[in-house]
Amino acid sequence: MDDSFTQVVISFRPLLKQITRCLDFPDPEYQYLNLRKSIACVAIRSENSAVPTVYLGGDTYNVHESCEIAAKKAVYDLIKDMT
Repeated sequence: MDDSFTQVVISFRPLLKQITRCLDFPDPEYQYLNLRKSIACVAIRSENSAVPTVYLGGDTYNVHESCEIAAKKAVYDLIKDMT
């Protein structure tokens, strides 16, 4: 029996977009807060909310990784709210 493991990586950005579409929310809005430190965030706005919920990706190696971290936080939060 082969004991090697395969790592599966989920991209949270497209998953977040699918979830927001299922909830009839506008598409997530990504913003770059500091390009030198690679800090990004994503804003999620529900249909009846004037103020978005913002998730910070944090200081990472590149802005794409920061966007991915922000999207992961948003996905976990939305799932928690729906359960």
